[in-house]
Amino acid sequence: MNRFLQSIQSSLSSLAQRLTPLVGIDLGYFIPNFSWLAAGQLLATLLSFLLAILFSRTLPPEIFGKYTYAQSLFFIVSFFGLSGMGVAITRAAAKKRFSILPSAIVATFMSSLLGSLALLLLSGFFPGADFLSLLFLALLFPLYYSTAHYAAFLQGLGQFRLSSILSLLPNFLSFTSLALGLYLGIHSIVLLLVLTFLPIAVVQAVLTFFLLRRHRLVFNGWPFSSPDVGYGLRLSLIDILPSVSLYSDKVLIGILLPPRDLAIYSFAIAIPEIIKGYMKNITLVAIPKLADQRLIDYRKAMKRHFSFLFMTSVVLVGAYVLLSPFLFELFFPAYRESVFYSQLFAFTLFLIPTFLFTSSFQAYKNTSALARMNVLYFVIQTLALVILIPKYGLVGAILGRALSRLAAGVYSGFLFFSST
Repeated sequence: MNRFLQSIQSSLSSLAQRLTPLVGIDLGYFIPNFSWLAAGQLLATLLSFLLAILFSRTLPPEIFGKYTYAQSLFFIVSFFGLSGMGVAITRAAAKKRFSILPSAIVATFMSSLLGSLALLLLSGFFPGADFLSLLFLALLFPLYYSTAHYAAFLQGLGQFRLSSILSLLPNFLSFTSLALGLYLGIHSIVLLLVLTFLPIAVVQAVLTFFLLRRHRLVFNGWPFSSPDVGYGLRLSLIDILPSVSLYSDKVLIGILLPPRDLAIYSFAIAIPEIIKGYMKNITLVAIPKLADQRLIDYRKAMKRHFSFLFMTSVVLVGAYVLLSPFLFELFFPAYRESVFYSQLFAFTLFLIPTFLFTSSFQAYKNTSALARMNVLYFVIQTLALVILIPKYGLVGAILGRALSRLAAGVYSGFLFFSST
């Protein structure tokens, strides 16, 4: 049996080597590493999917809309948690600069205190925001984000298998506690948020502690004096506008439309966003490789990479548009209204190949291109959402996101091929 498995592995390895020149991707590197990332995300997706079924069958849309609104306010200030630090950690760990991890943890904790303050301020200025909910999220914010870097560190070491397994643990405990709460009939927004976020923060803290001990890493000196932390900080500053853009649609819907509409919108974009996340993992695996590859070589191979991802996105969009009515009827019958919006939003998946440009900017530390692209994306999406949501409702929200993604994708391609 062992010889049979070894024979299969050898055959697959040989096939990967033969196909590598055709697709322009080192399949021997990408397939096993991407497979572990995809497997971990598949299990996390399964948990989220089961949780969505529970939400759709146990919570009224009005309550789920308010829960989603509180979550969106939490994540819209995620840039205070130094959301760009993960890329810097992965890149530094790939180059054996392991001291990045403790420095990044301290830097993130210090910055996250501003995030806590921002959440408290939001509770007073945003309509519909529950003070107790945001007070809890504000207190948890520093722990939640400062302990979230262990996966990026392991990916930089090339340990995608361990990273995927450990990343699943917080999600599993959060799912278990939240599912139990829904089963017991809990409808309090504050308690639902506690059951969602507290298990994740606690497990992340434990995993980070053991990872630091295993590699004998200790904090030494002012964290912002590290060039790698400085790079992560610059990426995080650049990521401010994308972080706000990612959740501004839900916040604006929560302000301008009833909570029920936000619930319908959240279910509509959920599956397409999951698909996008899987495809984005391909570019995540690429970062350690790109860091050691010349830009001119990568630019030559871009046409094949782009074509491969575009053809994949065509298949994914076509399949989803056909299957989505059956999926919602089977799993989310209370949200049949979401089907049309979900099909419409799925067409944004055609822009998946443009993630390749963003990954190259991150790997080659082209922060200027990232900043210009993000500014464009933020301005277009904000203007489009503010104009289109009041006039066209949820269709306006989807059109606003599609227009901004298209503009950012085209502009990032222009910056990639025009850079020297």
